[in-house]
Amino acid sequence: MPDEQFRVVTSAGRAAAEASLSTRAWVPLDEVPGLAIETEGLVVPAGGRVYLVRGVMLEGTDGTGRFSIEQADDGTTAVNWGCLGAGAARQVRRPLIVALPRAPRDLVVAVSMAR
Repeated sequence: MPDEQFRVVTSAGRAAAEASLSTRAWVPLDEVPGLAIETEGLVVPAGGRVYLVRGVMLEGTDGTGRFSIEQADDGTTAVNWGCLGAGAARQVRRPLIVALPRAPRDLVVAVSMAR
C-alpha cells in the first residue's frame, strides 16, 4: 500500500486512538471523535473508507524503520513494522490511520528487526 494511504496517529491524538482500540483491532475513523483532522492529504481508494487500526513498533527505532500495510482481497489486513537495530527493544503501540479499499476482516500485526 502506498505511503499516501496511511499514517501514524500523532502524539496529540494517540490517547484517544488507543482508547478506541482497547477492545477492537480496527474501527472506522468516523466513529473516533477528534482524529478526522489527521486525514489531511490521505489518499482514499475509490469506494474505500478510512480506518483506525492497531500497529506495533519497536521503541527507539523510528529513524531506522517504517510501517508497511497490505490487504488481501478477502479483507485480511497486515500491518508490519520493519527496522534495523541490534539488541532487544520494547514493543510499543502505534495506532495508524489507514485508507483501505474494503473493510478489514482480520488484522495481523507483526514487527521485525534486522541487524
